[in-house]
Amino acid sequence: MKIITKILLFVFVVLFTASCKENSMIEIEPTEQEIISKYLDIPASPYNYANQDLPSFFSNQFVKIQDNTPENNRVTDWGATLGRVLFYDKRLSINNSISCASCHSQQFGFTDTAVFSKGFNGGSTKRHSMSLLNAAFY
Repeated sequence: MKIITKILLFVFVVLFTASCKENSMIEIEPTEQEIISKYLDIPASPYNYANQDLPSFFSNQFVKIQDNTPENNRVTDWGATLGRVLFYDKRLSINNSISCASCHSQQFGFTDTAVFSKGFNGGSTKRHSMSLLNAAFY
């Protein structure tokens, strides 16, 4: 009986000691979407850029030949959606005050109506913002 008591006491001490250890926390890794959404105002699902319904005059062979998009880097819905979000993101400027869209205005065919573009401090640059309209065909 004494041996069983000693064994039980030993087991109890081991279990008690193990139970006093600090609980290890299980960290749940955030998804890639959650990480990106923390910094960017990106939609939960992408916009349709890869398979757009274009007017019939864009589907002729001459127009398709002019498209300079590389075969190994085709437009994807997520890639183009990310590009759209970054285009309007002012945090890409040195002082968070200007985005690509600040000069390449959508209402003017993604071009700038000013002769010289404004810089990030509001000063005039020595360049004009070229239009981005139909950039796939440059």
